Amino acid sequence: MPYVDYILSPYAELFPGIQRAIGTSDWSFESSSAAGWVPRKQYVNVFRIDLSSPLIRIVASQSGETGLYTVPEFASQKFTAGMLAMVAWNGNYFDMASPSTIYGLAVSAGEVVNLPLSTDQPLCPWSLVISEQPPPAGPGFQGTVQNVQSGGPLPLNMWVAVSGDEQIVAGGQNVATDQGPPVAARTVAGVSQDGATLFMATIDGMETAAEPYGGSIIDAAQWLILAGAWAGINLDGGGSATVARIAAGQGPATLMNMPYGNENIAGKNNIPGAERTVGLCFGVAVMKP
Repeated sequence: MPYVDYILSPYAELFPGIQRAIGTSDWSFESSSAAGWVPRKQYVNVFRIDLSSPLIRIVASQSGETGLYTVPEFASQKFTAGMLAMVAWNGNYFDMASPSTIYGLAVSAGEVVNLPLSTDQPLCPWSLVISEQPPPAGPGFQGTVQNVQSGGPLPLNMWVAVSGDEQIVAGGQNVATDQGPPVAARTVAGVSQDGATLFMATIDGMETAAEPYGGSIIDAAQWLILAGAWAGINLDGGGSATVARIAAGQGPATLMNMPYGNENIAGKNNIPGAERTVGLCFGVAVMKP
C-alpha cells in the first residue's frame, strides 16, 4: 500500500484552540483484487479542536433554522461581537426536496432540534455528541460517538449533537463499510479517546467529473485516524460537504474548501465553489479572551 503518498501536513494554529492540517493523496486507501491500488486525487482539510479550552464554544442550527443556510451564511449569522473567530461545517443528512427535514439526532445549546426516526432515509443512528462537563470536571466540553436509536434513551448533558449514517472509526481502527457513492466529497467527525479533542475533516470532490476526485468512506475514515481520532462518524457529504471560517474584522464568512453544491442543477455541473443550502450546520467558535 503506497502510504508514502498519503501526506498530512503538521498541524498549525488557525485560531486559539483550533489547529488545521492539509492532507493530499494520489491514491485510494482501499484496493480491489482486480485493479489493485486505485488512483484517486484527494484534498483534505483537517481540524483539531481543543474542547477543554475555556475559549471554545460549540454552536449548531436551532429549531426553525434547519434548511435555511449555506455553511458560510450560518457562520456569519451566528458570529457575535464576543467571538474572535469561528469555523463551521455541514452536519446531518437531510431531504433534498425539503431541506428543513433532517435525519438523526440534532441538539443545539442543549435543546433537542430533531430526534432519529425509524423512517429516516438514510437511517442516521450515529451521533457526535458534545456534552457539557459537569462539576468538578467543568468548565469545558467532551466529545463522544454514540449510537442513538429511534425511541431510545438520549445521551446525558448534551450541548450539541450532529448525526450520520455510519460509524467509520472505532478504537482507532478503520471500520468503514463504504456505503453510498464509492467516491464523493465527504465531511466526517471524530474524537480522541479521552473525548477532549474534536477532529473534523472534509474531502473535496467532483462527483460528476471524469476524474475520480474525492474519497470513499474508507478514505475518510483513514484521514480521521491519521488526524488522531479514536472514534468517528460519517456526516452528510457530496455537494453538501463544506467548511467555512469567519474572524473578527475580516468581513463575512469565507469558504475553506471547494464545494460542488449544484452538481444536480442543469447547466451548473462542476462549478467550483457552488454552495448548497444544507439541512443543519454546526460550528466551533473561539471567544475573545
